[in-house]
Amino acid sequence: MAAFSWRALDSAGRLRKGVMEGDSARQVRNKLRAQAYVPTEVTPVVVATAKKTRTAFNRPVKPRDLALFSTQLAVLLNSGLPLEQALDNVVAQTKKKPVANLLKSVRARVSEGHTLANAMAAFPGSFPDYYVPTIAAGEHSGHLVEVMERLAEYAETSFQSRQKLQMALLYPMIVTLVAFLVIAVLLVYVVPQVVQVFESMQQTLPALTTGLIAFSEFLQQYGLMLVLIGAVSLLGYRYVLRVPKIRRMAHTLLLRLPVLGGFVRRVTAARFARTCGMLLNSQVPATESLAISAHVVSLLPIRSALHAAEDRVKEGMSLQRALQMTGFFEPLMLNLIASGEASGNLGGMMVHAAQVQEKDNHVVVETALGVFEPLMVLVMGSIVLTIVLAILLPIFNMNQLIQ
Repeated sequence: MAAFSWRALDSAGRLRKGVMEGDSARQVRNKLRAQAYVPTEVTPVVVATAKKTRTAFNRPVKPRDLALFSTQLAVLLNSGLPLEQALDNVVAQTKKKPVANLLKSVRARVSEGHTLANAMAAFPGSFPDYYVPTIAAGEHSGHLVEVMERLAEYAETSFQSRQKLQMALLYPMIVTLVAFLVIAVLLVYVVPQVVQVFESMQQTLPALTTGLIAFSEFLQQYGLMLVLIGAVSLLGYRYVLRVPKIRRMAHTLLLRLPVLGGFVRRVTAARFARTCGMLLNSQVPATESLAISAHVVSLLPIRSALHAAEDRVKEGMSLQRALQMTGFFEPLMLNLIASGEASGNLGGMMVHAAQVQEKDNHVVVETALGVFEPLMVLVMGSIVLTIVLAILLPIFNMNQLIQ
């Protein structure tokens, strides 16, 4: 059976759409009519062209959905279910309709005789770059179950690492946002009310109070404009980053920053090592593993350096030496990779190196947040104290004049 994308009107005249499996478009129409729908459009999900395959699914599967799907499929295959039946069960358990429709299409291609890797390759925008080659290697070696288990573990670990980092950054981001909002409200709404009292007294104001009043008036006049400029600048920055030359310059500048650059470099190295190790453990050839892992890296300078390292490995250089020449890897990780090459367990040692680096990165994040939070409280408290002093100083001066 093939998968068909359909649009139809229900009994109330509302437009409905979805994906349904069937032997032909006519059979899908008959199924829709049996469900009291009036079909308006039924088209195959996959449309072959001379150059490539275009699909109705061009959005990447989210990390959480990928981890869940991989885990479910690995468990079902490990229990002895055939691939088609396992995919059917995964589709039944998938609650998100776009993901379920994608898996239905994959299952339909598998039922037509395609391998799982070929079925997923028909949807290049949906799965990560490392996913399809890994499954292809597993099917070729006859160890698809073991490979799916590794993919499930990798996807789950990657998702948890990203979630931990996001949750760690969430609290300081909220504190910072609330602090800035409170200060903005004080300057835009509270300070002008107090200024009216000072103006009625007709006395010379302290320099601190005068500066606060001037800054408050500036925010009242140009605050909205500043917000709009900031939003436009952010959107413009994201747009210009689509230009490869500008994106490379921005990535190079990021890597050269004193503290942040080193942290980003270590995070990228850990991600590369974990991906490459997982691919090697799944029997993907070494050069192909390097190429795929390099493509997973988003920073262009590091990606170019890894491609150069891949060329050196093809020429016979050891992986440890090739990665050392890039200048982006820590000595500990390089030593572990060299140990893996010497022992014949390169994939396992690269995964171990990634785990060690990720633990170090987590410690760095926790330490940085431990310093940032009290520092942010101190800075915001100092700003609020300055505002309060600027308001109270004229009142103190007035009391002294009265005495």
